[in-house]
Amino acid sequence: MPCYTYFMKKCFIPYFSLILVSFFITSCCRVEKEKVSPQIPPQAEYKSSYEPQLQSSMPVIRIQSDSGKNDFVSVPLSDAVKKHMLTWGQVNESPSPWYEKCKVSVSGGESDLVDLPAKVKVRGNWTTSYEKKPLRINFTKKQSLLGLNGGREFKNWGLLAMHKDWSMLRDASALYIGKLISPDYSSDFAFVEVYVNSEYWGVYLLCEQQEVRKGRIEVARPKKDYKNTDTGYLIEFDGYYFTEKNSFEIDYLGEIRDFYGTPISTALNSGYTIKSKVTDPNQKDFIESYMNNLWKVCYSAVYEKKFYEFNDDFTGLREAMKISSSYDCVSRYIDLESLVNAYILNEIVCDPDLYWSSLFMDIDFSPQGAKKLKFEAFWDFDSALGNKNFCADSEGLFAAQVSWDVNHMKKGTGNPWMFIFAGTDWFQAMVEKKWESLHAQNISSKLENFIQSVQSLYARDFARNTARWDNIGEDKPGAFELCEASKVCKNQAESARYLQAWLSKRFLELDRLWLAKR
Repeated sequence: MPCYTYFMKKCFIPYFSLILVSFFITSCCRVEKEKVSPQIPPQAEYKSSYEPQLQSSMPVIRIQSDSGKNDFVSVPLSDAVKKHMLTWGQVNESPSPWYEKCKVSVSGGESDLVDLPAKVKVRGNWTTSYEKKPLRINFTKKQSLLGLNGGREFKNWGLLAMHKDWSMLRDASALYIGKLISPDYSSDFAFVEVYVNSEYWGVYLLCEQQEVRKGRIEVARPKKDYKNTDTGYLIEFDGYYFTEKNSFEIDYLGEIRDFYGTPISTALNSGYTIKSKVTDPNQKDFIESYMNNLWKVCYSAVYEKKFYEFNDDFTGLREAMKISSSYDCVSRYIDLESLVNAYILNEIVCDPDLYWSSLFMDIDFSPQGAKKLKFEAFWDFDSALGNKNFCADSEGLFAAQVSWDVNHMKKGTGNPWMFIFAGTDWFQAMVEKKWESLHAQNISSKLENFIQSVQSLYARDFARNTARWDNIGEDKPGAFELCEASKVCKNQAESARYLQAWLSKRFLELDRLWLAKR
């Protein structure tokens, strides 16, 4: 037998068959490549000039209630958590959070604020079940606090308790990353000590309220009794939507697959809450219809290669005749750079709440509005960055891969907005290009320096907080939520070192995943 014929029969043909099988498997797992390569405009370069507010001595916020009692910050439990407890067969008769009239003083900034009239209450959902609870301050008049957000004045501010995060650095680290990667809005922050009626209440992270306001989330706000739908909407992907008045569901239409082609197999959170002002039922009906139609645009473009566009008043869809790629289709209605930024942030921090809540998006239909869905206002990271049993080894994809539910009990869920474009070549190209820019700016070193600075300045303050709440240790009530590496930490300093080690490995892993291809 001639050598050439022998080679074809013994070597090439089996090898060629293997290639065909491999191609078939890959085609089944990934989204089908588009016949026409989309023309993706270059992404705008963004270099953050943000510098966190780190005073040499931690500023102090003093809350003095008119009643002189501390029960308004110690006993409430959110209605959402109580309703969840009922599904577990547990009845909790704790009162719901209420506003207490107070005087608030702030010291340690450029100028002291003394006895400002305000209302204060417990805020949040699951975090209200902890002994140390997050708080919300609603001033009677707008106030600037510690120079945050360029010194802008607002009535509403938040105090995050960081009770489950023994490092007390995860929320601040994630918010800082958000500032480094995205030009869109995310909360400014500062570490503060809090006293309630002269009693030391611990270290908190002062943050901004997630709300539609000039200088925060800048979409149109309807005036009182405004009935038209051409206004702005702030929306949260929200597992607690069933407890909210202005909420809705999205029909995801069919199977959603992750980056590797694995379908979401368990119940997927389909609930959304309108967090902005609604002045007429028509507005709720409009945004519910719009979001369902927008999802149809995305789903049909990616999975079915059918392209739709909205009619002139955004109330319905029609077939798009001059569109030939999913990118060209969805880029008309989604701010894709903001989605890329949200995706990258969630791949860095690996936040399990991503599958449940706290993913914020907004859209402005006013005459001046962009009429594109934007992803911004990053939030809620006390479970992230290796704190719970999610990506504890820092390896692999997270946001674009099917994972466990938020309680790490059943596998097969994910966030639909992180999945829908994950398998497309154009989305991955945008992610890799953005990561290349972030790598060149050395954001990992900036974050490491920030954590070291905070630890150097405030180690004694953190230790004092631990002494006040005695919340660190494997035998403590919240420890069951944490991964082993977090759970074995004996103090705040050890937890901070674990966080730094986790982040170092995570950045190296994302470099491996996204830089090696370029």
